[in-house]
Amino acid sequence: MSSFNFVPLAATHGGSYLAALGVGVCFALLYFVTFRALILHFDFLTPGRGVGPEFELGSKGAFRSLHGMEQPAVPSDDRDELAARLLELLGGPQNVEDVSCCATRLRVSVADPALVAADDEFVRAGAVGVMRRGQALQVVVGLSVATVLERLCDLIEG
Repeated sequence: MSSFNFVPLAATHGGSYLAALGVGVCFALLYFVTFRALILHFDFLTPGRGVGPEFELGSKGAFRSLHGMEQPAVPSDDRDELAARLLELLGGPQNVEDVSCCATRLRVSVADPALVAADDEFVRAGAVGVMRRGQALQVVVGLSVATVLERLCDLIEG
């Protein structure tokens, strides 16, 4: 038995593994030195550097105010209102074909995407945001999404 058995094919290809490791380290160093020199010499803007507001992500309130999201989180008493408002913004119960949820989002299929309101209307209603792809929408509600989904389904059926 060889001591190289803990790595597959190391007994016959051990040199290849070491060469690949050496080439990887050399290219990592080459990329680091090259890009650092280019960024410092030409002052390229990279994420985290450059023009933009300086801020600290100390709290959720600070983040929301920086990005113009002043509306408070939806209290548990207002989930019926939120569900009713979201249904209205989705184009009414006749426009909603299917609705489900994941951890923080309502996943909605609509019959006519043209009847769905603009994204900023959803934000004003209390959602965090909306993502669209054709007839499929994801309305980001937050951790109370299961309760909102339950109340939304009641409104659609009722």
